Amino acid sequence: MRTGRYNARCWSFASRLEVGMPNLGAPELLIVLLIVVLLFGVGRLGKVGGELGKGIREFRAGLKGEDGPKAPQEQPPQDPPVGA
Repeated sequence: MRTGRYNARCWSFASRLEVGMPNLGAPELLIVLLIVVLLFGVGRLGKVGGELGKGIREFRAGLKGEDGPKAPQEQPPQDPPVGA
């Protein structure tokens, strides 16, 4: 029966490793939001949200290969038609 005791210890250790993300419901999210507002304040959260949105837009543009607004490229002058 010594193996049973060993398995019990391994099972408890393995169960700790398999624990995933806890379920976050509405009350838990409200508590987290309240703590964030108390730490940073409403005004600062607006700035952080704007900067976060700007960063996400720039990241997506970088994934697409867009470096920013492109200037119109100049076309070389064309020769006038002959015989006019």
